[in-house]
Amino acid sequence: MKRKHIIGLVFGVLGISLATFFAVQREQRNLSLVAIERGAIKEAVYGLGTVVSKNVYRLNVGVSVIIRALFVEEGNVVEKGVPLVQLEGGITKAPFRGTITSLPFKAGELALPQNPVLTLVDPDHLYLEVSLEQQGALRILRHQKAYLSFESLRGQKITGQVTSIFPKDGQFLIHIEVEKLPEGILPGMTADVAIEVGSKEDALVVPVNAISAGKILVDRNGKRSRVPVKVGIVDAEKAEIIGDDLQLGDRVVVKAP
Repeated sequence: MKRKHIIGLVFGVLGISLATFFAVQREQRNLSLVAIERGAIKEAVYGLGTVVSKNVYRLNVGVSVIIRALFVEEGNVVEKGVPLVQLEGGITKAPFRGTITSLPFKAGELALPQNPVLTLVDPDHLYLEVSLEQQGALRILRHQKAYLSFESLRGQKITGQVTSIFPKDGQFLIHIEVEKLPEGILPGMTADVAIEVGSKEDALVVPVNAISAGKILVDRNGKRSRVPVKVGIVDAEKAEIIGDDLQLGDRVVVKAP
């Protein structure tokens, strides 16, 4: 029994050693050396933007009325001045060119005050609305550049500008104007938005994932040491390093994401 116990102990220690060895090997494979370089860096606040129309018309009634006739259907694109619906009081015409996005009633039905008879949306004059938390909203100013990316149009670079920022119902809303949105963009669609809040053209930069707890593992002539650093502008991939702790050409250890 004693011999079996010793053999089991040996195999147990061997198993732990092998597991440790392979874990170290995996860790080493996930590390790479990246040279510090100089380059441009932009810091941004990120959010999800929703496309909104500047012109939305909802036909509401003050009292219950019978719908005498409907001249349009949902999805119709109508020009300004085109008849839309005839109520007991007369015919309502389109105040602008747009798309009928809601028409829940049929001719002869009773329209109630709490339900719009129809909704007309202008698809040609659009902007993006972004909701941010307080921390991000504090960094936003009018006229800052914004970069948009629609999921199905990742290859297109779309630039806009912040036109307003204001509180509403416990949120902080940012409106972004875009000179020309791509063909096919409709109200209600969403886009990833990056609002530029800082930039520098000639910064000393390292990959963001090289920084851990305010320190960077630096490789100098094969010797590695952890160096505390002061970080400036940060974007999604890079971080600016401020001060003389690191030099151009130093190599930093980066862990693969």
